Amino acid sequence: MSKGQAGADPMSPSGYFVSHDAIKQFRNLGYVRLDGLLNPYETQIPAAFEDLFTASTPRRGQRGRLGVPRAGTRHPLLRSLLTSLIEPAAEQITGNRVTYLGGDAVVYEGDSYWHRDGNHSAAVIIKVVTCLDPLDGASGALRVLPATHGKDTDWAQHLQWLREPEEHLGVTGDRLPSVVIPTHPGDAIVFDTHILHSAFRGGGSRRQITWTFANSLDDPAAAQEITRYILADHGVV
Repeated sequence: MSKGQAGADPMSPSGYFVSHDAIKQFRNLGYVRLDGLLNPYETQIPAAFEDLFTASTPRRGQRGRLGVPRAGTRHPLLRSLLTSLIEPAAEQITGNRVTYLGGDAVVYEGDSYWHRDGNHSAAVIIKVVTCLDPLDGASGALRVLPATHGKDTDWAQHLQWLREPEEHLGVTGDRLPSVVIPTHPGDAIVFDTHILHSAFRGGGSRRQITWTFANSLDDPAAAQEITRYILADHGVV
């Protein structure tokens, strides 16, 4: 799996260099894992996470989701990481200036289903996610269907099948051919929100922090889609 590589980058104030292979993978497949992006803060981020849950009233969502919205700007450490590291990495990967939309600190329990975060055709919206616990295919790691982020591919007709695979395909969701993205504390996963993704076999609590960005605000059609996305996603409002 392609990954970001540490190194001097004159375009990035963070000094973190995202490799060309990682950028190519993201643009072709819709996702990439940046190994060790947050390693220097591996012990500080969980403390910030706990501070947020102690100081705020988390919102209860669907399928065992408990979250604190606007996490990226509510805590000094996460706010600093947003401007010094996360946003520069997002701009390297997309090749454009990006606008921060929001994000959340979340505890997940159990499985999710195959889905997209929105169904936009003009906007480009990406998420940068760091998981605070080691995850693999047996413990609820993110799964993706590579290259389904493309706006010129029509997966809409298959979404109902993927949401209820046992009824339509005769298999459980975790048995569908997909890529599992194992991760360790300090890693970050960047994915296009249009990619089909899910998580299975996550019986215990899984903690993660998400930063969400868009890079198409100059396009009126994209700006309208982004507004709808923000209003629909309680994690970014």
